[in-house]
Amino acid sequence: MSKLSHQDLYSLEEYSRIRPEFRAKVIDHKKDRRVAIGEHAALYFEDALTMQYQVQEMLRIERIFEA
Repeated sequence: MSKLSHQDLYSLEEYSRIRPEFRAKVIDHKKDRRVAIGEHAALYFEDALTMQYQVQEMLRIERIFEA
């Protein structure tokens, strides 16, 4: 998996516009990346898309505008 770069991330303004569609895409994508381990645990295998989503959400929640 390649590292995320600044160019891979949306500005907060752009992300707020595309967030509903992007979030739906990631949630659907994550369904195939889950492996249940018994009744009470599961593993999720991350990739560039799921990591981008996590970073974008952190930037949005923390309102981080700096590069």
